[in-house]
Amino acid sequence: MKSKMAKEEEDLFFVGINDPVSLRREILLSTKNSIFFLKKNEEIKELRIKKIEKIMQFKNDMKELNALMNKLKEKLPKAKIRLKSDSNARAREGKMERREIKTKLVRSEPKKISELEKLEFELTDIEKKLERLR
Repeated sequence: MKSKMAKEEEDLFFVGINDPVSLRREILLSTKNSIFFLKKNEEIKELRIKKIEKIMQFKNDMKELNALMNKLKEKLPKAKIRLKSDSNARAREGKMERREIKTKLVRSEPKKISELEKLEFELTDIEKKLERLR
């Protein structure tokens, strides 16, 4: 009986492999592919971090530019345009100018957003080109 049990244990632990070299090659290739994908994943993470840093830098630069523009506007002399018509016409002109300024401000905001989107698209294009180069 002891010899039968020993035979069963040997059968459980040993498995015959027909072509061990090709099996080892396939395992190594799959390991190589896994490492390649992990490496690419890490590169993508780094690019995303760089993208976020660039966006934050861009936002800070825009804040700084806006602050400088406001300082410049304060230091520039204010020019008043005099009209020869009556005071009612002046009041109407002032109201119209305010409306035009408001519409310009409202219209300029989408431009800023579209510029940011353009920069983001350019960043993604650059990332794609970098991926192609690697």
